[in-house]
Amino acid sequence: MICYCALYYTVVKGSILKMIKEIVTRSEIVLYWDICMRKTEDTKYYTYLNGELIKISNKTHITLRNISGKNAEVEIYTDSAKKELFYKKSFTMPERREIIDVTAAPYNAVGDGKTMNTAAIQKAIDDCRENGVVYFPEGVYLTGALDLHSDMELYVCEGATILGSDDPNDYLPKIWSRFEGVEMECFRSLINIGNIDDRDKIVCENILVCGGGKIYGGGKTLKENVIAVEKERLKDYFASLSKESLFSVNETIIAGRSRPKLINVSCARNVVMDNITFGNGSSWNIHILYSDNVVTCNSSIYSLGVSNGDGWDPDSSTNCAIFNCDFCTGDDCVAIKSGKNPEGNVIARPCSNIWVFDCRSEDGHGISIGSEISGGISDVYIWDCNITKSQIGCNIKATKKRGGYIKNVFVKNSSFASLNIGLVPYNDDGVAAPTAPVFSGIYFENVRLYGEVLEYREKYTKKTNAITIAGFDDDHRISDVKFNNVTIGNGHSSQRQIFGLERVENLSILNMTVK
Repeated sequence: MICYCALYYTVVKGSILKMIKEIVTRSEIVLYWDICMRKTEDTKYYTYLNGELIKISNKTHITLRNISGKNAEVEIYTDSAKKELFYKKSFTMPERREIIDVTAAPYNAVGDGKTMNTAAIQKAIDDCRENGVVYFPEGVYLTGALDLHSDMELYVCEGATILGSDDPNDYLPKIWSRFEGVEMECFRSLINIGNIDDRDKIVCENILVCGGGKIYGGGKTLKENVIAVEKERLKDYFASLSKESLFSVNETIIAGRSRPKLINVSCARNVVMDNITFGNGSSWNIHILYSDNVVTCNSSIYSLGVSNGDGWDPDSSTNCAIFNCDFCTGDDCVAIKSGKNPEGNVIARPCSNIWVFDCRSEDGHGISIGSEISGGISDVYIWDCNITKSQIGCNIKATKKRGGYIKNVFVKNSSFASLNIGLVPYNDDGVAAPTAPVFSGIYFENVRLYGEVLEYREKYTKKTNAITIAGFDDDHRISDVKFNNVTIGNGHSSQRQIFGLERVENLSILNMTVK
């Protein structure tokens, strides 16, 4: 039902090996590739399906939908005359075994937005056999937590919404997860894919969530209800704490840590979320923990007004990608993480090979790496993104206590409100790691930094440093940061641009323009 391949081939006029990643479902083919395979920023790709020109684009991805028939031949050229072949392959489309309509007997789910459908939907999921589809027709399906299993598809059609309840009891029993870098018991998410009962084992794989519909959570109301329940449960614990122990947090923050995510992907592999509008999680929207090869594409994520309302968070995970997505979030649009000291240093699970490309923001904090980096973060690739409408832009961050590392970050052909690299003063509790974090090998090419950010919860902008880089102390500097062909300013304002630089070494700036 879902096939993953890495296609290697040799360029006709050379010996360079290239790789295109493929996702093949019962009626769609999604192809995406590294920016290094693009000759120039203006390179166009002419995509043909069974000999017919389908799309012309300069993006490093293509989605072919509604493919009929068993066979599909895809050709991509980089010229209109079909002389420069970029990619060619013939596909045999996978067969599906069955479609389970959640509104049909014996499930009889009701899409009126009022009827509670948890048991009916979960039975449909449990009854779904290998390569089967659980189908949601038009309607609003109110539900509590749902658990998916391997080798299945969740199809939420256009006009359909899976709507999470705002009652915390609908997300019990609790499960182990991670919040801000620490493993803890949390309320189950609306959609659960896998678990971390054994963090070293893949327990769920080959899942597709798609269809053009919506998956929405209980949002701010669920958040507030969870906090109220947890404050009551923890009242004796709070009473035992001294004022000093609560200097950097408070009872509301502690009680809110167990909130359910919207989508929980844990110890899973080969998970695709395509063409879905996600939103209104009571905490992070898509949390990817201890997982591999998780892709989110052609989607939108909305959580404005929800604190900690991150959009897409790969956490100690590998080979994950997000592309062609729009964000309007109550916190980071994307947050790449790997655990918090001291636990994150002990677990030591890095986050690596993360691709973020062709993404846009309407609000939110932007793209963040950290601050939970104790397991290490490396090989992050960001390109073709417009994150100018954000409250930060690009934020590569940690505290001195964190330990771990951030290395090999490559940002190309993108725009941001601003750029911050280095020390942040918050989320700094916990026993310190034996050494300070190491930040090295951070590269920006063909990037624009506006030097203005959105005011929190407002639509107007305020001036800020276009670039701020701050190492941790004189013995722990940010190193090997390179800028090549960078433009500063929005192009129509005469404001003075200021860079904040502290404790940085091997900083290289080549061809910078200020407008």
